[in-house]
Amino acid sequence: MSKAFPSSRPLIKSRAFSIDLDIVLLATLTIILFFYNIWSGSLRDWDEAIYAQVAKEYFRNNSWLQPTFNGDLWFHKPPLIMWLMRIGYSIWGIGELPVRIAPAICGAVTILITYRFTKERFGKCTAILASLILLGIPHYVAHAKMGMLDVPLTLMVQLSLFSYLKGKNNPRWFLAAGAAFGMGFMIKGIAVCVVPVAIIAHIALFREYKHLRSKYFWAGIALSLLIFAPWHMVQTWQYGMQFWNDYFIYHVVARGTSAIEGHSNNIFYYFGTMFREAKPWFLPGFIAIPYCILIAKREKNRALAIIACWICSIFVITAAFSTKLDWYIMPLYPAMAICIAIMLTRLITERHLRKVTALACAIIILNGIFCHKIFDLDYSSEIKSLSNIVSTEVKPEETLYIYNINGPAAKFYIERNIIGIKAEHAEAENRDIWQKGSICLLTRERYIDEVKTLISAGTAETIASNGSYFLVRLTGNW
Repeated sequence: MSKAFPSSRPLIKSRAFSIDLDIVLLATLTIILFFYNIWSGSLRDWDEAIYAQVAKEYFRNNSWLQPTFNGDLWFHKPPLIMWLMRIGYSIWGIGELPVRIAPAICGAVTILITYRFTKERFGKCTAILASLILLGIPHYVAHAKMGMLDVPLTLMVQLSLFSYLKGKNNPRWFLAAGAAFGMGFMIKGIAVCVVPVAIIAHIALFREYKHLRSKYFWAGIALSLLIFAPWHMVQTWQYGMQFWNDYFIYHVVARGTSAIEGHSNNIFYYFGTMFREAKPWFLPGFIAIPYCILIAKREKNRALAIIACWICSIFVITAAFSTKLDWYIMPLYPAMAICIAIMLTRLITERHLRKVTALACAIIILNGIFCHKIFDLDYSSEIKSLSNIVSTEVKPEETLYIYNINGPAAKFYIERNIIGIKAEHAEAENRDIWQKGSICLLTRERYIDEVKTLISAGTAETIASNGSYFLVRLTGNW
């Protein structure tokens, strides 16, 4: 079924080993795309800065089991990625690199696993092309260079499903599937449920229930529980229903049944997301996915069927989930890249396949040049620059207030207690001004007069500014 892949001549060859030119190209592109300049710039509000700050408070408090954000208990997500960030802080110090290194490694390993699995099942030609296509999806590459959870989750979904498939021939692989599932749960909780949904669909499709009697299958499930259950049990023991109300009721049930924090949209939202963020592979992807589903059904191809079940489970779960965010679709991209590669290697000639391969490489290069999200990682530069001024102009014991600013990046870069001023809390802040005589406020220039009116302040003295951000001292209106 596979075809000879272009540029298959070995770059280095001896009796001991050989390195193919195409593998070297793939490795070089992967290293450049995922690791170049991840140490630079500044963190992105909202999620990246939140996770970085939670990890920083783990580090500052010398804690592993008490997650806090700005001093308050924080149970939004499981801690595995924040733990890795905390380890990074102990190695490199607090900064962007330890926040982004783990997701970048996960992104690169996903490329490797995509290549290895596809080569084993569909041939080297398809494997190289699938890897190049995945590298050419800017949405995926950009998120791999952020300190977020979705690319690490994607790796664990991929590892779990591929290990499950290998377990059909060697049941010991079920242990690896369970371990990957458990780690995925410790990355993003119930979001990893795409794995059991896809596996159940695959078992039902082929009526292969004999694997359910394998001791390794159930040992894999036990291993996954051994990985993720202890942390949940400790949090329950320490915080009881406070933990479950925040961790599960709000961040799972509420997100699933209603669009929280304004993130609402219809079931076609992710089609629009992929059209914008996965250019130009969106259109061939949506041709390749049904094509591969039909091929899997017609040929009873178990490897292709697990990919089809993977894709369908993601679409069903994300469509049913009421809260819509563009990165929820991230685990779909490796499967889509494999489907596109399979379709192209089956339907076009070798001569045209060489052209498609060259085009895939050109797309990666053009994305690197023109898609600023891949290499421009400076999301909160003005806040980061002002943080040094805040440390000298605002007393260490003094509270810093912010107004109409996304708070997490400010909290990460500014080493002090920060309170956001809101209309419903204006009376409390007004009392602070009358008691202390003045407060320091970080906001945008256009909001200074608005916040003065809101809390009945008298004067606003500008301490420093950077771009549209102003650090001012508000005094009471006596």
